[in-house]
Amino acid sequence: MTTLMLTDSSQTAVGDLSLLGLMQLVSPALPIGAFAWSQGLESAFELGWVNNEDQLGDWLEGVLEDGLTRCELPLLVRLQTAWATNDDAGLAHWNQWLHATRETAELSDEDTRLGSALIRLLGSLELLPAEGRMPEDPGYVTVFAWAAHMRHVPVRQTQLGFAWAWLEN
Repeated sequence: MTTLMLTDSSQTAVGDLSLLGLMQLVSPALPIGAFAWSQGLESAFELGWVNNEDQLGDWLEGVLEDGLTRCELPLLVRLQTAWATNDDAGLAHWNQWLHATRETAELSDEDTRLGSALIRLLGSLELLPAEGRMPEDPGYVTVFAWAAHMRHVPVRQTQLGFAWAWLEN
């Protein structure tokens, strides 16, 4: 026996808009300048750590395992949840925590500048949070979590999209 599953058209529309919002956030064409930052890859080339395709794969895998999967991706869950529950203290805490995890001034600067660029873009789209909700010096992950929350992107898809955008850039 075949079961026919009907979906509510408004639920489908929200899901479709969420997907489109996520696609906009993870697009390499997003005008925030993420392509201009290497997250240390330039230094890895200069130091001779990355000289070929296999070494590049190893370097990317290392950053994904030691950085993205242990820092940014779990943090996205905390930040998106904090945005959804209006937990301003949690937002400030996790945003500061993220700043503290950046090993170099360049990585910290990258995160803050990308966050500022995304804020400018979201402002032009009228998608900023209410005055006073954004933590001080919001990093890219914090702002990305806000945008995903506003676009009703499920947390798991937010993580996948963020990882994809990182790899694309």
